[in-house]
Amino acid sequence: MGFWQLLTIGLGAFLAGGVNALAGGGTLITFPLLTFFGLPTVIANITNTVALCPGYFGATLAQWKDIVAQKKRLWLYVPIAIVGGVLGGFLLLQTGERIFRGWFRI
Repeated sequence: MGFWQLLTIGLGAFLAGGVNALAGGGTLITFPLLTFFGLPTVIANITNTVALCPGYFGATLAQWKDIVAQKKRLWLYVPIAIVGGVLGGFLLLQTGERIFRGWFRI
């Protein structure tokens, strides 16, 4: 990738971070941008997910008091989220690019 492509992706990531901070949905900026510049869709999805993790961790810390107040729900939903995330990641890596692209009609 050239300088201008990397700069454009960096600016898109910055904009997506701002969107996520305000309302969420920054993936609607970063994922199409990554695929536009030629990253395979599976790689773009993984890159996008990993890039957003620090923001999720920051939001968790910022809302820690609210989370602690919901301990009963937390013990129900966290295991479900972990199983779903691991299963979804496994399926993404096993199905490959062709099925992923076909599913999203890219």
